Amino acid sequence: VFATSLPKDAMRQIVLITFGAVADAYSTLATLRERAEKEKSRLFVLGLGDHVAHHMLHSLARAGSGVAELLHGKDSIDKKVDQLMRRALQPRVHNVRVDWGSLKLKLQAPPKLTTLYDNDSV
Repeated sequence: VFATSLPKDAMRQIVLITFGAVADAYSTLATLRERAEKEKSRLFVLGLGDHVAHHMLHSLARAGSGVAELLHGKDSIDKKVDQLMRRALQPRVHNVRVDWGSLKLKLQAPPKLTTLYDNDSV
């Protein structure tokens, strides 16, 4: 996917749909962490079924500045795809920082804020 070039101001939107695990997920995760930001790409994941690797799919989406939607049991696929695509079509808001002012902060969770989408909580 990263081999194709993009116009200067374009953003690559990748949608991964899976029924289970992602082959060579750790290598894929490392590649996303290394290249997604640099190459202006976002990964959106749709996991179908109760046996998907939930943690890995969320990790991949987070590393790719996207989100993961997981479809379980009798969930509506239309609703999940709609939620995923609404986020994919939103402008990118990333590198968000919180200014705590004079407050002496010892710990912030999460330590680094990822990409935010409309109606996300911080």
